[in-house]
Amino acid sequence: MKRIVMLIAAVVFIINLTAIATEPVPIPDENTYSYNEYLISSLKDKNIGIRTSAAKLLGKRQVLEATDELVDMLKMDKQYEARIVAGLALLEIGNTEVIKVIEKQAKKDRNQTVRHVLDGVVREFLKKSETL
Repeated sequence: MKRIVMLIAAVVFIINLTAIATEPVPIPDENTYSYNEYLISSLKDKNIGIRTSAAKLLGKRQVLEATDELVDMLKMDKQYEARIVAGLALLEIGNTEVIKVIEKQAKKDRNQTVRHVLDGVVREFLKKSETL
């Protein structure tokens, strides 16, 4: 488990290094519904730092409406770091309906690190659901 945490920390550090945007983007007031919509649309940005930052914020804010887009990111993003962050964001949101999707991706992802981290996400999901 300590190894997973260290791996996740390293991935997050790398992602934060790439989060420098090429041009300033106007950000709506974060207290509005449009802010969540802005974050959801940012999941499709070409910059990995913007995509992963948006995913982290959506997870932290537990935006249930972002579930489908995060699942798409988990399945199709070309960057393995982004797929990991999408899985972690889905864990934070806590939508139990996506556990099967994460479990399937944990078995078939082309990257071993993603498979390993997503396996941990599934275990954490199950642990959380047992305590409810």
